[in-house]
Amino acid sequence: MPPTMKKLSIIIPMYNVEPYVEKCIRSLENQDIPQSDYEIICVNDGSTDNCREITETLQLEFPNIVLINQENQGVSMARNNGIDRATGKYLLFIDPDDYVEPNKFASVLGSADSIQSQVHLLGYSLLNEGGSLRKSILNKNIKGITYTGLDAYFISRDGRYD
Repeated sequence: MPPTMKKLSIIIPMYNVEPYVEKCIRSLENQDIPQSDYEIICVNDGSTDNCREITETLQLEFPNIVLINQENQGVSMARNNGIDRATGKYLLFIDPDDYVEPNKFASVLGSADSIQSQVHLLGYSLLNEGGSLRKSILNKNIKGITYTGLDAYFISRDGRYD
């Protein structure tokens, strides 16, 4: 029997990110939709630090965490292997040194569903090492506009192709 469809699959590629990964995962668990509506797929890409152990410990607390362990294949393959395991209607890629503000998923998923989007661009903030705000990219000026794939990517990167 195939797995139940989730609303959201979050994919985190992990390679030697022990100092960050717990904060990232906990931020994803501090949301306003039921855990049964989303899964957090952590792809341990051959880390030599304690990423795997940290994730396994968090799995005891949060039943919606999935851990994939693989030999190092690079971030693209880690994401692709996460996609292969994903059961969500929507995918969210997050880097393990990033985090999500509390209680954001309900509004984002509601907005994506209301316009039947295939890709939904989200804003983000860049913080200095001490945690102070360096820059915010909120994409408010593009709300409700449809773009081609390449244009959408360029806009989501604040005009950068890197």
